Amino acid sequence: METIHYILDNWDYLLTLTLQHLWLVALAVGLAIIIGVPLGILIVRHKWLATPVLASRPSC
Repeated sequence: METIHYILDNWDYLLTLTLQHLWLVALAVGLAIIIGVPLGILIVRHKWLATPVLASRPSC
């Protein structure tokens, strides 16, 4: 019940944080697409680029 009261008392702040989070996620995904799609096209067209590009990624 405490959670519901917190949400009702702070809905404007929670909405602001939610919109901020969605903006940051959209920005990150957009940048990944802007960089990744052209890079993927280049790798498909020029196979020799695959080795240096894939070698530059951090290993898990």
